[in-house]
Amino acid sequence: MREFTARFATAEEIEHWDKHVTANPNGGNLLQSEAFADVKQHFGWKPLHLVYETADYSSYNLVLEKSFPLLGKLWYLIKGPDVAGVEDIPGIIKQTGNS
Repeated sequence: MREFTARFATAEEIEHWDKHVTANPNGGNLLQSEAFADVKQHFGWKPLHLVYETADYSSYNLVLEKSFPLLGKLWYLIKGPDVAGVEDIPGIIKQTGNS
């Protein structure tokens, strides 16, 4: 299993977010874009910008967070995480819980 680290994007990375998303292993997706994040903010979602890193590549992923009374917070990674292959998913899941 490939080892990943997870971190929140820097202000500079967020400023150029769409460029990073389109450089993802699978070419990114419109639903990971900053424009989509702006739209979702109007419907109560808080955009979070998460970066998964391994020795071979970085993956930039939009996470949408929403709070629900009594239940807590939900993170939604629409069309993500964007990884090079399905074998990378366990490593990503392991790090998502640590973010």
